[in-house]
Amino acid sequence: MIANTNALSAAEILPIPEAIAPPRAKNFPIVRLPRENIRIRNYTPSDKDAIRRLCCETGYLGKPVDALFKDGDLFADLFTKVYLDHEGDWGLIAEANGKVIGYLLGSVAPNFGLLQLRSGFE
Repeated sequence: MIANTNALSAAEILPIPEAIAPPRAKNFPIVRLPRENIRIRNYTPSDKDAIRRLCCETGYLGKPVDALFKDGDLFADLFTKVYLDHEGDWGLIAEANGKVIGYLLGSVAPNFGLLQLRSGFE
């Protein structure tokens, strides 16, 4: 487990006007790791479970989604499935000490909307 000794609130890093700040975003803890401990690499299919887990653990303003969304598998499908199944070549993984700690998913497909629709029916 990584100690959170350098935690900063989001407001200390990037001030958000009170009028537009989402709930609970004001004191979102930021964990700073030395750069040499973090490795950015391409997504591989073996990362899928870790990405889906992180999606559910952080999907509600950095908090677990289970308070709002009881079906974690469905939530992960909604936000990761189409990217991982059809656009995995564009995914990046942040890894620290051999553990997936973050991800970035995206698409350059001109028909991405159709992929999203199709993915929902698979």
